[in-house]
Amino acid sequence: MPLFPLPPISRVGILAKSQLRAATPHLIEIGEAAAIGREVIGLAMRASQPRAEIMGRALVHWVDGVLRNRLDETERESAAVLDLIASIGAKRFEGQMLGVLALVALRRGDRDSARDRAERALAIGAQHGMGQIGPWLHGVRALIETDRDARRRWLAEGERLLGLGCVSHNHLQLPELAIDALLEIDDFDGVERFCDHLRSYTASDPLPLANFVLARGRALADVGRGDRSDALRAQLAQLRAQGERAELNSLLPAIDAALERMAPIAGR
Repeated sequence: MPLFPLPPISRVGILAKSQLRAATPHLIEIGEAAAIGREVIGLAMRASQPRAEIMGRALVHWVDGVLRNRLDETERESAAVLDLIASIGAKRFEGQMLGVLALVALRRGDRDSARDRAERALAIGAQHGMGQIGPWLHGVRALIETDRDARRRWLAEGERLLGLGCVSHNHLQLPELAIDALLEIDDFDGVERFCDHLRSYTASDPLPLANFVLARGRALADVGRGDRSDALRAQLAQLRAQGERAELNSLLPAIDAALERMAPIAGR
């Protein structure tokens, strides 16, 4: 028992903290985002507010699974989170969790499992509305796809859904996945298009994560086009250091590969 009585916890206060947590990843305050998410979880459990608890767990799941690339931790938490979601019928959160788990499976090299999870998430979106995470889920599905034309079709549908109207984070998170999906098939003009979307969408309110994603995308596209300049290598090294400090672990391997690709010429 605590020495002093715990302060009352209001539902409004928990949800306010839950909303605050949404901004921190986009400010590249990754550790702060996870800490806020865990604080929300604790407050929500004390106040018996399962929806607020799910929101906190969804943030931690996103930060650890998508950004930090902590695959083991993400998978360990998944079953409990999905059980909690099922208990109150919060299907849109189930779709988000399955989308994250699809990325986890893909990063482990299990493309079949990744495809199954992504398609289950898309089926939930089709039934309960694509406005929450539909465009992002199409980016997940595109990254899993191996056929070049099908990959482009998934991204085109994601863009179409953006145009129909959706929650704003899709305008940030679809381009992040699309850039990597298009880099893999050497579609550098497509990469530039999604970088332009990010720049335009955040022009009036720049966000550090969006700035990092588009700078990385353009630099990697330049490498793909054959640029081997010292200036580009220096830019990649700077992005690599920034990403490591920020724990954007999932965005580092492509930078490492580009730096390795440039190394023999850069050393001349």
